[in-house]
Amino acid sequence: MNLRFVVLATVLFIVTMPTVFGEEFHFAYIVDPPTETCPITNIDSTPSPSEPRQYECDGIIYTVSVPPGCEKGGCGLIVDQHGALMNAENQNDGTHMREFGWYAEERGAKTPYIVIQPNLGTYWAGGKLYKPGFDKDKVLKFVKEAVNAWNVDRSRIHALGFSQGTRDMVYRFICEDSDFFASYALIASIFGPLPCKPPKNPVFEIVGAYDVNYYLLGVIKKNRDLYLSSMGDYEEETLHYDPYWWKYGSGKYVHKRYTGNGYWYEYLVHSGVGGGLVLVTLGFDGGHCLPNGKRLTNYMHEVTCFKADFEVGAKVMDFFIAHPK
Repeated sequence: MNLRFVVLATVLFIVTMPTVFGEEFHFAYIVDPPTETCPITNIDSTPSPSEPRQYECDGIIYTVSVPPGCEKGGCGLIVDQHGALMNAENQNDGTHMREFGWYAEERGAKTPYIVIQPNLGTYWAGGKLYKPGFDKDKVLKFVKEAVNAWNVDRSRIHALGFSQGTRDMVYRFICEDSDFFASYALIASIFGPLPCKPPKNPVFEIVGAYDVNYYLLGVIKKNRDLYLSSMGDYEEETLHYDPYWWKYGSGKYVHKRYTGNGYWYEYLVHSGVGGGLVLVTLGFDGGHCLPNGKRLTNYMHEVTCFKADFEVGAKVMDFFIAHPK
């Protein structure tokens, strides 16, 4: 039997276990115990991007970063959702979204951004086992409470997801809650395209050229075609092009924009690859990772691309700043 077929079947089984069999099939990991509960009463700023606060609400722990001044109201807000077999810390290792939210004014934002990173896998915290699963409705309930508690700027509420976080969370935010969010970022979407007619909120999609969801399943092409069919007549613009964007592990990328009929869709395909899994050493699915520029020093980090010419968090933050309601 073809070795790569066996490897692909194994990966698909692991990733879909929570959906098919239930949350008990997640690997368990450690999350810092919560210090706060709902309703949200502690709205003080947090000490630094690396020292967030943990809130437990409806059986889910949320990792929340609140930059100085946001306790007074008027900041933006970003929901940053991890993928399968991950938690908020894994996600932030790849996106550094807490840091980009903290210093967003340096990139042209009018205020910083509060960042909420839900922990939705199976995990231990304070001696208790949590198995919340990817419950969009509970997450949105907490996000709306946070918007009220911190008096967030309603025109600057955004969401991004990685892998299963895109499929099971941000896809639903797009299809069901487009009036609430301003714009979205989809990173390494898995298995299939958006399951609805897209609303007109701007969308930025990022994927690895060596992610099976790109080169085998064609997810980003299906999403692009979905948006183009909604646009009718459209304009295409190449924002960045490197002729070696396709070369395995080069870290190069191509970035395009499509606009028309009130729609805005961008995609970026990169050749960065990750480490930490046998699959990657076989050269099979190395592109399913979070591009992190030159920050990464540990080759074996399983969800962060060890070589990339850009930082995904910086690209996403610039997109969100440019696309309020």
